[in-house]
Amino acid sequence: MLKIGICDDELLVQKQIGNIISGYLSNKKYTYELFFYSKGYDLLEDCNHMDFSFIFLDIDLGKENGVNIAKAIRSIQNKPINIVFVTSYPEYQTKVLSIHTFDYIIKPITNAQIYRVLDDLLFWQNIDMNREVERVRFKTIQGLITLYIDEIIYFEYKNRRIDIITVDNVYHM
Repeated sequence: MLKIGICDDELLVQKQIGNIISGYLSNKKYTYELFFYSKGYDLLEDCNHMDFSFIFLDIDLGKENGVNIAKAIRSIQNKPINIVFVTSYPEYQTKVLSIHTFDYIIKPITNAQIYRVLDDLLFWQNIDMNREVERVRFKTIQGLITLYIDEIIYFEYKNRRIDIITVDNVYHM
């Protein structure tokens, strides 16, 4: 079962992230549990006795700083926890590299942003339990994508470009 922490001082943002994650994971038939936090220190306290699969963490938590919370989590964790920062401040992006964050999402949040991060989180944690088919990564015009072999219908070469035709999309290389 996936255990996912969502920490943001804005309840609306918490709910938005939670709804997007729930829709994504339910659609893929994962079992999961979401834990919501308005304060970083409450999240930190739960990290003492709970193994999260990953955490979505705001940087600006009012009086608290999400970067400091992430550093504290790193110092007490039993097993590595992937942390995804969600913030309105793009200037922090380079500052959080030393904490070994998994990803960085700039608000306002979109479904596509969360889906992309979840795809990567599940791929790198190798916890896509419902699929035993090999995955392949491609560098496309749309960015780096990961596809299951059985999703690919065919490749087509047109005008010095390769199209990857899948069950529900076309990617261009």
